[in-house]
Amino acid sequence: MSFCSIRLAVVIPTRNRSDLAQRATMSILPQLPEGSVVVVSDNSTQEGHTSALRAYVQGLARDDVHYLRPPRDMAMPAHWEWALTQVASIPGITHVTVLTDRMIFKQGTVHRLTGLVSESPGSIISYSHDMVEDDSTPVRLRCEAWSGTTIEVSSARLLELSANMMHYMALPRMLNAIVPMVHLERIKAVFGNVFGNVPDSVAPDFCFAYRTLSQVDSIRYVDESLLVHGSIARSNGASYARGQRSPDHADFVTKLGGRSLNPAAPVPGFETVWNTIISEYELIRHQTGLPKFVPVDMDAYFAKMEAEIAEIREPSESRRMRALFLDSRGVTPAVPCSTWRQRLQRLPSQSPGSLMSVLLSAAVASWPTKRLWRWLGAKPPRTSWFRFRDAKEAFEFAELPGLRASRTHPALQILCSEGRTGGVTGDEGD
Repeated sequence: MSFCSIRLAVVIPTRNRSDLAQRATMSILPQLPEGSVVVVSDNSTQEGHTSALRAYVQGLARDDVHYLRPPRDMAMPAHWEWALTQVASIPGITHVTVLTDRMIFKQGTVHRLTGLVSESPGSIISYSHDMVEDDSTPVRLRCEAWSGTTIEVSSARLLELSANMMHYMALPRMLNAIVPMVHLERIKAVFGNVFGNVPDSVAPDFCFAYRTLSQVDSIRYVDESLLVHGSIARSNGASYARGQRSPDHADFVTKLGGRSLNPAAPVPGFETVWNTIISEYELIRHQTGLPKFVPVDMDAYFAKMEAEIAEIREPSESRRMRALFLDSRGVTPAVPCSTWRQRLQRLPSQSPGSLMSVLLSAAVASWPTKRLWRWLGAKPPRTSWFRFRDAKEAFEFAELPGLRASRTHPALQILCSEGRTGGVTGDEGD
């Protein structure tokens, strides 16, 4: 399939976040392939956001950018499903991706992805993302290690890692993947829809990932961050992880009508992000009965629940989850240390080289040094020590392609290891 025969639909689902949806749209327009379209699906309930986003799209005056509103207020899985049906009605669309309103594409990345699609048009292609941590000050940019290679990873390996409570960016969650339309039609034929239904499924991205892995032997993974995501304070998942009910999370829960977020999880009552993920895994495991969906490692499960409970900031929610852990596991979860205390405890085990690396990174990321990078017109090395005045500056810095590719890194090594089920079925430099 040639470049000209690929017609990509970029779906941007949004709800009461018109400013973020505009930022996401602006990141894709300069690099939108010819014949491709952007579909902004606005599920907002607040008129101010609806008016602002509609006016923005109309002001673009572009035939390849569509503004749509569902016929009624919808829960997230239903909204994603509705938006996908609208894409299916656009003639000639060959591939689809979801760009959430909290994400942007880095500069030049869509052209690269289109090239990979033309090489392997029938493949699901996933990729990684960096994160702007803007829910506290100072704002930081966390960049993932990357090699720049494209590898083929077996679905069995990704499922085994999930069952061991290990999440890797390669997992094709639709918001980090380009997917052929024929695959979406296949998923719908097998399961009745693509993104699941409340109350069984509440996370359309992970529902899609595990449904996909049930139907394919492997996916292609680009080991590089092609996206940046942030606006963590507006994230339903981040709010859930902290045990704090933000307006976005409260709205999400209201749409569930009092139903559990984790009905298929080993212990549905744990209100943590990973419990929602493993609930989606278990739902598809039981629905399909496929042997490559291995049972959840319960030791790893409780270890992950303990770690997530330690991150809950709301005292009453933390006490409630700790009591549930004691009741379910028979032991009291460890009391978390403060971040600074953890860092101090790690200092004696740090080698002089590691400490020097930390100090060098801090110097490289300082305000004067960052201004020097900009003055020289050079791209500084990516480091989590970089601090920014606000999210806008961090996103502007992050949208440029990152440097410092590695031949390999720990996450890639684990992804490529065979485990019990086999891992990479093909490996190619890109």
